[in-house]
Amino acid sequence: NGSFLWKYLLVNVLSCFQRNLLSFHETHLVKDNTLLTL
Repeated sequence: NGSFLWKYLLVNVLSCFQRNLLSFHETHLVKDNTLLTL
């Protein structure tokens, strides 16, 4: 049970981290695009 809970937490943290990373990357891309159009 303990190992399962640990894996579950790890997966949750990883998915959250990945989502934040993706959103950060998307906003960065948008900024780059606006700079390019300007």
